[in-house]
Amino acid sequence: KALQESHLEFGSVTIKERLYQYQVRIGKPLTSVRDVQKTQFEVDGRILKIEDVAQVTLEAKTPTGNFSVNGTPAISMAIIKSPQASLYKLEEQLNKIIGQIAIEQKDIEVRVSRDQTDILRLTIDNLKISLFLGCALAIGIVFFFYGHWRIPATVGLIIPVSLLLSLLAFKGSGLTINMISLSGLLLGLGLMIDNGIIVLDNISQYWQEECALADACREGVNEMIRPLLTSMLTTISVFVPLVFLSGISGALFIDQAMAIGIGLLISYLVSITLLPTLYYLFLKNKEATRITRLNWASRLLHKIYDIGYFFSFKRWYLVALLTLAITAIGVNLALNLNTERFPELPMRAFEMHIDWNEPLRPDISQKRLKEIFSTFDLLWEAHAGVDQYLLNSLYSGDLNQASVYVHLEPETDILKMQEQLGERLTIHFPKAIYSFSNEKTPFEMLFPTDNAKLTAKLYWNSNNEVRQEKLYDELAHKIEKIDGIRSIAKVDRDRAYLITPNMTNINSYKIDLNSLAGELSKMVGEHEIFTLHSFQHKIPIVVRQAQQSLEELMKVEGVHNVDGEFIPISQLVNTRTTSTLRKVTADRQGRFWPITLTAERPMQEDLAQLSASYPDLNIELKDPAASAEKMTKEVLWALLAAIVLLYFLMAAQFESFVQPLIILFEIPISLSGSLLFLHLFGATINIMSLIGMVVTVGIIINDSIIKIDTINRLRRLGNDLKTSIHLGGLKRINPIVMTSLTTILAALPFLWGSDIGRTLQRPLALSLIGGMIVGTIVSIYIIPLCYYAIYRRKMIPSTA
Repeated sequence: KALQESHLEFGSVTIKERLYQYQVRIGKPLTSVRDVQKTQFEVDGRILKIEDVAQVTLEAKTPTGNFSVNGTPAISMAIIKSPQASLYKLEEQLNKIIGQIAIEQKDIEVRVSRDQTDILRLTIDNLKISLFLGCALAIGIVFFFYGHWRIPATVGLIIPVSLLLSLLAFKGSGLTINMISLSGLLLGLGLMIDNGIIVLDNISQYWQEECALADACREGVNEMIRPLLTSMLTTISVFVPLVFLSGISGALFIDQAMAIGIGLLISYLVSITLLPTLYYLFLKNKEATRITRLNWASRLLHKIYDIGYFFSFKRWYLVALLTLAITAIGVNLALNLNTERFPELPMRAFEMHIDWNEPLRPDISQKRLKEIFSTFDLLWEAHAGVDQYLLNSLYSGDLNQASVYVHLEPETDILKMQEQLGERLTIHFPKAIYSFSNEKTPFEMLFPTDNAKLTAKLYWNSNNEVRQEKLYDELAHKIEKIDGIRSIAKVDRDRAYLITPNMTNINSYKIDLNSLAGELSKMVGEHEIFTLHSFQHKIPIVVRQAQQSLEELMKVEGVHNVDGEFIPISQLVNTRTTSTLRKVTADRQGRFWPITLTAERPMQEDLAQLSASYPDLNIELKDPAASAEKMTKEVLWALLAAIVLLYFLMAAQFESFVQPLIILFEIPISLSGSLLFLHLFGATINIMSLIGMVVTVGIIINDSIIKIDTINRLRRLGNDLKTSIHLGGLKRINPIVMTSLTTILAALPFLWGSDIGRTLQRPLALSLIGGMIVGTIVSIYIIPLCYYAIYRRKMIPSTA
């Protein structure tokens, strides 16, 4: 009341004097600590100052959390991109601002931490590498088979043109350039090259047959328009069912399927329009020399093809047995290979989460962290106490918690470092509980790679929280003793004082309950009584008790009853310590208490037995490995749906119900090759290896579609069955081998290296290479053999 009366503010008036105008403030406001100290008030006829009865200081607001880098106080800012903004532009502007700060503020060091643009940058780098390799390999392989720079130059030009037009189509269709769409374009790149090589080779074959160059370009393209259209539609149809996968996997495939579809459509149009035009322009002056005659590489390839062709027809039973054996191996590997959602990525950093189990101030927490990390030569960042971000949700904590982000040097033994940190923490602060987790990258948040961690959800049928807490601790102790459990993490709880009124004493002493509650509120907390307006600042004036323990305060503090007697609070309340949950977890089934486990074996049966012992408890296990298995099954069902769709598309193309079956027969054999390579190189079945298998199916059946279309055309021209099969194989051997080689060689670099990009793409590359090697052999030798077995007693009518 004295402060309010002393803080005189009557407003202000404006005085005009000739050309000038003045603002006059009226009153005598409180503006400083000294003003507050000298404020007077009357008690029983005595005039006192506030400084006579209280200590008045200007203090920083009590911090609830802080941040440090290697123990040095710092400020952490989360830069969050808006959904439609460009990540690269944001990064460019941020670096510009950091550069300005470095010039203007020499005493401030600004460093970018947890840069999440790396994965996008790696994806774009992979696209650049693939573009370069694709162009180089396509040009090199075509040159190898044709021996002149003009023909491969046409392929080298249509690849970047197709990519640029695809990116333009991205913009027109509203598809953004992100990690998923770029990976789709990356996968479609090999198919773009295939289209160009197939059309190029067909034009060259017509020119070899003494056809005029313009006629060769026209006929070569016209012959490929329909089969290439079918192969494009079949490839797109492989990805369409994957869009309907549940969860984030289906959402990711939408952008990828659109990117592949756009890339293939553009490539198809470019191959049947721009490529023959370039071919004619580059070679019209060379028509007399016929530079497209078969060189030694093509002649050698044709000789190898002939040897394999005659052997497969003569020893068809050996080929059949080998095919069955490879398929059986593939089925066995499909059932026994380990599954996971995503390949385990190399760690650039990890996080250490600490619960001190003591209500520490953030500055004390930081001192402890500095002591723990003092013997380690590494860069670390620590949040202590409560999260003070406005928007960022990657970190949240409590007063007795800390989260440490540890940067890793190359070739660091992560497990050993984590073990040493845990030992040091246990020795110095035995009450503390700690755990480690992977860096929260976008991929880690979408596809957690720690497949060893399980979450047991404990649902209760009763609402008795005291009983729930007791049973939870009892169950956690029993689970910890189960054989195969490596570690266990329970829910976070805070210790707290529970103050309950002693109604018997309150009624006996005639105490007003509201007065007691008010005194308790002032005693255990800070009581804001007034806000001081000092110029542009608002400073709250807070009254708080001297620093004493709660027990001591309750003995000296009290309330007056209706008779004016002073009764200590300790006589009026009961106190005990308890624990409270820091957060409540729930899902569709209701509220649950989680336990996070790291297990070496399946835990379903053990937890079911425990659950049976408690009738009011239901335990549900969330297993990442089971989620990976579920995802694998969904992908397999999606592939089955894609195969059905493929069948009907090819049936329309060939006007036959039998010929699509011949082509589809190639799929299980090719996928067996993919699984065999995954097994040989120690990889698992995950979303990346499955994408590689899908792409393999799309590429391999294209070769067979065009080959069977060629055989059918030769039979219609009057050739007998074996001659048509043999000539069809010779006509298609060059493009099949060239497209396979470009795809395989472009994927080889991903088999080596330990960076995130290569590790991410390695399972895809393995399944692609294995499937292509086996599938190419199947396309060349086994598909013709199947065709002969079915049609040796049938005829295709010849047409004029």
